[in-house]
Amino acid sequence: FVSGDTNDDIYIMNSDASGQTQLTTSTSDEWNPAFSPDGSKIAFVRDYGSLGEVIGQIMVINTSGTGLNRLTTSMLNDDDPCFSGNGLYIFFSRPFGFGREIYRMTNVGGSPSNLTNFGAFSGQPRTPGL
Repeated sequence: FVSGDTNDDIYIMNSDASGQTQLTTSTSDEWNPAFSPDGSKIAFVRDYGSLGEVIGQIMVINTSGTGLNRLTTSMLNDDDPCFSGNGLYIFFSRPFGFGREIYRMTNVGGSPSNLTNFGAFSGQPRTPGL
């Protein structure tokens, strides 16, 4: 889940609300956490903008709080990350033309592939069954 006073950070907890653990301590806002299918990682968005401009970038962290990695560096306000059903890929949305399109990259980053080309708004990809 996401919580914070001056900025939002990523937390995890058990289903009975015990074991609340803060995973990130950035001075930037973070949002849209999504678990990997095996529950070992969380993909989320961190804001790299300045002066009120929101520039979300896709990040991944282990649920133990280790292994923080920035996966996108586009500076184009990437958002809505989710893992593929097998955990090998991360889908996300990115501004493109006059709207947003869906992209895919491996779970360790790399060059994202554009999967949609509608010239409108495509967003919030979700993996069936998760």
